Amino acid sequence: MLLDTFSFAREDLEVVISSLGGLVTADVKRHTDVLVVGDKTDTEFASAESVGVQIWNEQRLAITLLKELVPRSDDGALRIKRSIAQNSSTPSDLLEQLASDEDEDVRRGVAANVSTPVGTLEQLATDRKIFVRAVVAGNVNATGGVLEQLATDWYWSVRQGVAQNANAPTAVLARLATDEDDRVRLRVAENLNTPVRLLEELATDEDEYVRRSVADNKHTPVGVLEQLATNEDEDIEARLSVAVKLNTPVRLLEEFATGKNAAVRLWVADNVNTPIRLLEQLAADHEGRVRRNVARNLNTPGEVLEQLAADENEFVRRRVARNTNTPSKVLEKLATDLDEEVRRRVAGNVNTPSGVLEELAIDEDQQVRTATSTNKNASDEIRALAGLFGVSTNSDPDDEDDYYKNDYDYEYDNEW
Repeated sequence: MLLDTFSFAREDLEVVISSLGGLVTADVKRHTDVLVVGDKTDTEFASAESVGVQIWNEQRLAITLLKELVPRSDDGALRIKRSIAQNSSTPSDLLEQLASDEDEDVRRGVAANVSTPVGTLEQLATDRKIFVRAVVAGNVNATGGVLEQLATDWYWSVRQGVAQNANAPTAVLARLATDEDDRVRLRVAENLNTPVRLLEELATDEDEYVRRSVADNKHTPVGVLEQLATNEDEDIEARLSVAVKLNTPVRLLEEFATGKNAAVRLWVADNVNTPIRLLEQLAADHEGRVRRNVARNLNTPGEVLEQLAADENEFVRRRVARNTNTPSKVLEKLATDLDEEVRRRVAGNVNTPSGVLEELAIDEDQQVRTATSTNKNASDEIRALAGLFGVSTNSDPDDEDDYYKNDYDYEYDNEW
């Protein structure tokens, strides 16, 4: 009998056990030989003990089945072997055995397993299949010797795995920092253990995405950030990353705020460390998305938010309406906005006064009324009022934040 859940599919277990001559039952019976338990127990456990039935855990089941499954390649057997190979509780001797399996996915599971012994990883580092070696390269337990060996692999994805491994020795990272493939160099630039001297070298890489990864690395020193910010025409990707970093010096933010690229300016407008004087300046930017990011910045002062509440662009006003620092008097004004999405965000703002919520509870738009009824500060009377005029039980989710995730794709976004 199989009790509870396992790391491999129950239906596969039943098929394999049946193919070996076993019979899987729904409960403990007089002729039950073994009860296999997963993560939980219940009354069947006590029943089995009382009648002398053997109780196995998942690990013992795996050991027993594997002896029969090794030569098999049917779908059910393969799925179970793959699950055993990936399970961190699988004993090391079983992982060693599975490392020689004919199925590539089984060997890949062993290569990725954090419990796989070093000797087995060394064996798999010479596997004939590229992606097995690539998975070994990414294993956190791979030794420096294994990583050094894989750093010279002929295939780029294997070297890439080494480049992003936190245990990669400095000498290996130095070699990969000059790799012919930019995807490998990019992973070196992203690696948080890459020494500063290598980050400095990669900051002049010919590939813009490598340079951007240097800018994204939290250990990149200010001097390198300044270097990456110098070329406004050719290094937009790197400048975008520098503009959003919290440790970017104010003098760079000032330079970016007056730059000609709107995509860079909008990230300055979004940076929580941007000084108020720059936010005031960017609030008058000719580009709507820049003003919108000022409107959502939690450090934007109330008087600037009041200014943006009268913006001609509805997306800017929506962000003002949603900002939790927007003054009550501004929210009261926005509660009468012609754009229903602006009013809906006012209705959902926790700082909206109760008198404004009362007005929004009878708004002509159902989504506005719904947002009002779900505001945590709405009284029972306001909720009842909104319900009287009708609310939606399936309010559309606010997907505006998904839109913000692609702010840096300025040239590809036609929203504005």
